Amino acid sequence: CGALKPLAYDLRDEGTYTISSASPHDFDFSSVSMANFRKWLRAKYTTLEALNAEWETKFATWDEVYPLMSDEIQAREFPRVAKANFAPWADHREYNDDTMQAAVSRYRDAIRAIDPGSPVGYSGTQMPSAWGGFDFWKIGSSIGWIEHYDCNGSRELIRSFLPLRYPAIAAIPFEEVDANLRKLWYLVLHGDSGGLVWPYSGHDTANTLLLDVKDGQVTLTPKGENLKAIFREARQGVPCLLRRADPVCDPIGVLHSQASLRADWNFEVKRDGKTWINR
Repeated sequence: CGALKPLAYDLRDEGTYTISSASPHDFDFSSVSMANFRKWLRAKYTTLEALNAEWETKFATWDEVYPLMSDEIQAREFPRVAKANFAPWADHREYNDDTMQAAVSRYRDAIRAIDPGSPVGYSGTQMPSAWGGFDFWKIGSSIGWIEHYDCNGSRELIRSFLPLRYPAIAAIPFEEVDANLRKLWYLVLHGDSGGLVWPYSGHDTANTLLLDVKDGQVTLTPKGENLKAIFREARQGVPCLLRRADPVCDPIGVLHSQASLRADWNFEVKRDGKTWINR
């Protein structure tokens, strides 16, 4: 592949550390993973006494250390909600995030060993979440490009955490021209460097095709004509000039905390009871 000089390498579409996207799912309690988790905890806490103090647990040896699952942490903490301590659950979530990005970094390094300097990333990143490995600060340090889903503030985090003019793109819709041009300009003004065309969304592929081939003649379908109009505006000079411009950032900052996001998730789903996994 290196000899072909691809534009970029896509490790995975909608890659995740759980079963699907950012869906909640207590995962990865294998003996191999638990052994690595305990090593991760040793590096963080140094001593078993420090871990027990933070977790409010009474493990006698490191081999006994085991995280609490979602039902267990909620059963333990919500009777004392004013002093809730999610550490035995949240540390496992953070370890999952680190494990996900460590794997991505290994794949990136393997590709760059063959094709040095190549952009290696992945597409279909989900929302900032306690689940699935979506800590965007860590994602930004491990990949060289990203195709993002603009949901729950993900684009703002990408714009804030990743280097200026970092190659970020999103899927360009083409159902209608006016609304989709507004989406295009939103992405341009946020610093996106291009767009991804995904013409086979859903099951009704006949209505998402861009080209019509009959008797050896290729013509644009109505959706193709929409995309043509969107691309025409995208390829004009202003988006390219904005891409090269330096943004002026507002002096007011907003703190993003992945640890707070994890804690907030527990409070948010408290009302769900045992059905939190359906989210």
